[in-house]
Amino acid sequence: MSGKRAAVAVLGVVLLAACAPSSTTPHAGAPSTGAHSTLPATGVVTTPTTSTAGKIVKLCLSPSAALTIPSTTPRHRLPEGTSFFALADEQDLAFGQYQTASGMGVGIVDLTTGRFTSVATLGSNASGVGSLSVALPWVVWEQGDSGRWGVWAWNHDTRKLTQLSTGLRADGSEIPGSAPAPVVVGGHAFFAQPQTSNTPQSDMSDFRDVDLSTGHVRVVASGVLSSPILAGSWIIWTSAAAGDTGFQFHALDSHTRQPVALPPALRSPGPLAFMVGNANAIGWTTTQGDALTIRDLTGNPAAAVQTIPDFGHQFQFLQLAGTRLLWASPSEYALADTATGVTQVLPLYSSGLLTPQGLLVTEPIAAPTTKGGRFTSQLAVIPWSQLPNPAHC
Repeated sequence: MSGKRAAVAVLGVVLLAACAPSSTTPHAGAPSTGAHSTLPATGVVTTPTTSTAGKIVKLCLSPSAALTIPSTTPRHRLPEGTSFFALADEQDLAFGQYQTASGMGVGIVDLTTGRFTSVATLGSNASGVGSLSVALPWVVWEQGDSGRWGVWAWNHDTRKLTQLSTGLRADGSEIPGSAPAPVVVGGHAFFAQPQTSNTPQSDMSDFRDVDLSTGHVRVVASGVLSSPILAGSWIIWTSAAAGDTGFQFHALDSHTRQPVALPPALRSPGPLAFMVGNANAIGWTTTQGDALTIRDLTGNPAAAVQTIPDFGHQFQFLQLAGTRLLWASPSEYALADTATGVTQVLPLYSSGLLTPQGLLVTEPIAAPTTKGGRFTSQLAVIPWSQLPNPAHC
């Protein structure tokens, strides 16, 4: 997986005892996420580009619904007792949350050698990593700790770890509001920081642009704001008026960090729950998670997708690359082709990440024997050319 990439992912299912933050405002997509995860403006996956504009694609489970890793695909086994959840990748490195008998942390797996490295350990009371974003040399994530949260940055070159924000007031009390899901690009981290004046009835945030080299903080906007995603070269987030059920999209150019005038069709998406972006498009779900609208960055319709009507595959924590859509549904990870509607699911306890080279799957060597039990993970990248792609359901 070569090439410069920025990615954000949001941890969407309880695989490593980590819970995604709850929010009344839209979530970043994730694994881009975003989060959380979203694929970035570069390093796009090469997949079919059949247009589904003008029609609704209804997803359906393939008769061979379970997606398996081909026996010829190389696997990287982690140290015994180490489980891992990949949240982002860049330059042949997978970044994510790990868990061992001694606790949780943020780690890296080299996808060429299988070498595992711990970046930072979480506290003994930590609930896990909620979202993570990478644009080397910077890795930025949000982590929970006994109901509290913090945003941290780590420099891959200097190995320096810095806390960017906290969910605590100066007196030690917790700030009500949604935990941030940061996006990092161009040496800057962008996230919605809940205001210290919040009450349990309010959820106001300041949209921050943090220079990771200097620590300088610029407040771009304030209000009822969502976490951002990256779509093309735009950093996009939503705002809402108090008591309003609809949202407005806002954008910054990731290179100049200046406001962008969005096309009219991308300004007012209405009520939504999750967002996702890639190099060429932006998508958002209904509040119920049963439908997904995808538009290109000029505002033209790209796809309209309805999920499987079984109440177990609602759209949340999405990743989008070409016509490939991956999401962490309430029951399992699912991979769909938005051109054909054909959907496959990843095995139980497995997770996925869309990469330029293929589908990165993290799975246990053996399923845990007890609920919440520890296991040892292995990672494999299934090249797009080897990924099963049934033509119909």
